[in-house]
Amino acid sequence: MLGASVAFGLARAFGRPLVMKLLQDRHQRALNLWSRRQGGLALLAARLVPLIAFNVINYAAALTHISWWTFLWATGLGILPLTILLAVLGENVLDLSILTWLLLAAAAVLSWLALRYWRGTRERA
Repeated sequence: MLGASVAFGLARAFGRPLVMKLLQDRHQRALNLWSRRQGGLALLAARLVPLIAFNVINYAAALTHISWWTFLWATGLGILPLTILLAVLGENVLDLSILTWLLLAAAAVLSWLALRYWRGTRERA
């Protein structure tokens, strides 16, 4: 949370003024309106998707009108499920059966193959 807050603060202080200079007024208004109406839920949804880089979300959120409070609650709530999952897995990692390890390995390989396939289809498009 501390790292996310620092990244948010730096992007808000240095990146946001630059981006606002580059955007046309109508795009600024649209971004401001959207971030005030749906920014918190969009941030929470982005936090729950493990494929989106954590810092990219921090920087992108800072470029909008999402408040610090909204950023903090959405980030805290959004990282909670993965934090709990990793804590439980870490506590039980030595007690896992061979079958569980094989299933985890298969899931990792399938995820890697799916990512390679997805990237390959995007490059061809």
